[in-house]
Amino acid sequence: MELVTYNRPKKSVVLDVDGVLLPCAELGVSRWNREHPGEPPMCLEEITRYGVTGTRTDDILEYYEEESFYHAQEPYPGAQEFVKKLCERMDVYFLTAIPEQAVAYRGRQLRHFFPEVPASNVFYGSVKERFIADFSLDDCPDHILAQYDSGAVKHPVIMRRPWNEHLSGIMSVNGYEDFLTFIMLVESMSVQDFTSNPPYLVVLVGPAGSNKGALCRALMERGCVRLPSYTTSSEKTDEVEGYTHVTPEKFLRMREEGVFIETTSYAQNYYGISREGARNILADGRHAVTVVDVCGAVVLKRLYGGHCLTVYVKRDLEALLKDLLERHTGTELTSRLRWLSAEQKNKNLCELTVDNRDVNAAADALTEFLKAASR
Repeated sequence: MELVTYNRPKKSVVLDVDGVLLPCAELGVSRWNREHPGEPPMCLEEITRYGVTGTRTDDILEYYEEESFYHAQEPYPGAQEFVKKLCERMDVYFLTAIPEQAVAYRGRQLRHFFPEVPASNVFYGSVKERFIADFSLDDCPDHILAQYDSGAVKHPVIMRRPWNEHLSGIMSVNGYEDFLTFIMLVESMSVQDFTSNPPYLVVLVGPAGSNKGALCRALMERGCVRLPSYTTSSEKTDEVEGYTHVTPEKFLRMREEGVFIETTSYAQNYYGISREGARNILADGRHAVTVVDVCGAVVLKRLYGGHCLTVYVKRDLEALLKDLLERHTGTELTSRLRWLSAEQKNKNLCELTVDNRDVNAAADALTEFLKAASR
């Protein structure tokens, strides 16, 4: 029997309910199709934004005001086991936005489906940025952005759904196992994870305008090899330099065949890293470098462990804004500016930070770091 043990306070996680644990939009779409048999069928992918969109999908918002609508909900496959696993390792809270007339039913519903979570851990409301927790999982972009801005949640994570597919640069997951893996990676990530494990995969993460592409090229000039990557974007910009361009149809076929380590999408374009290319570079004993969003960095860290070095690329705010204003306009600029502060907080998920005010100096510093870590 151990008389002295470490105190390890439990972490906390706050979970959204609709769209994360229980289907909501799916039921609305199904009901709309039943009520409009003469119309072209509605599909979930038509819901491209959260809330009012100005399209026929707005019709289903009326259903959400009826208590009886929620009676048809059953947990997503794996949701109950997911909550059980979370409860074994942390304090779990539900924070659900639901009409006042359905609150009582929601309470009974949650106790029935998720009895591991006590009623005292269930909260109602849409002002989610006031809830303090270590992790959160939500499908609403506005809720996640508010949590980033308030700092109340250390690691806000978005559950990928059609209405948030346009987001990039923030932590997102495609399912429950991804979220559990993310929690484990956050809890275990440290600088010691990669020391004395050459060759290294240098993963550059940073907000738009941080000049990651230029730093990547500078590291290549110093001996690193860029991971072979693919994109469906036809633009000729620094952001897609070094990518192999393929059609959307070919990209999706390659993804289905397991060609990619990880994929992401932004502005209706797909991006993916070649699995075989990464394996060949590291097998040859060469350092590799790639530019990804934070979701890609987490995937690569999970796959390559101590060989993977995640680097946050820092640049002062004035330079970031100047770069964004020069390169983007309209809704693209608005979107990037809106998520800038959230992207800057990805620093907490990386093992190193490099100041990129001078690209060559930053590349030299990282190169020296790799040499020292490889001894």
